[in-house]
Amino acid sequence: MKENFIFRLRQEKGWTQSELARILSVSEKTLAKWEDGIGFPNIKTFELLIRVSGKTVMELLGQEGQDDALLEAIAIYKGEIKTKDRIIVILLGTLIFTMVFLLDAMDLTGFVFLCLPVLISLIGIMLLFIGQQQKRKRNKSLWLFILGGCFLASPLVFYVFLLIIVPFAYGGPVPT
Repeated sequence: MKENFIFRLRQEKGWTQSELARILSVSEKTLAKWEDGIGFPNIKTFELLIRVSGKTVMELLGQEGQDDALLEAIAIYKGEIKTKDRIIVILLGTLIFTMVFLLDAMDLTGFVFLCLPVLISLIGIMLLFIGQQQKRKRNKSLWLFILGGCFLASPLVFYVFLLIIVPFAYGGPVPT
């Protein structure tokens, strides 16, 4: 068996494989594979491993050649997250700029009926996305899902009210 950073940490802390597997919420078989150098923990599990060890990434990994690949994977992962966040911010900024341009180009009634429902729906989608991210971090996010659902459903309710309920209140559709 190759003594890698996970094995060294477990020996240093005096943990059995089952204890460390329970701490990391993985199976003993998975932990044994990692210790044998067959695969690596995912980024979330690796972050938890750093937290429970009380060490920095470099202290934990040491100077092993295979662990350099893990450091590179972490750097790529963090870079991809930053890139995805930038893309989302740019798209939302572009959408808001477009909405403001359309508000200036059309009258208020047109904006309220065409652009505002789309903007409200996008806010709902954004809240649902943030709620999903918070759920992954195990934070309480129920209110984000409720609020996001309300924002997402409000244009539909608005159009149902405007196009179905209001005409029937004034006598229904007129036969031709």
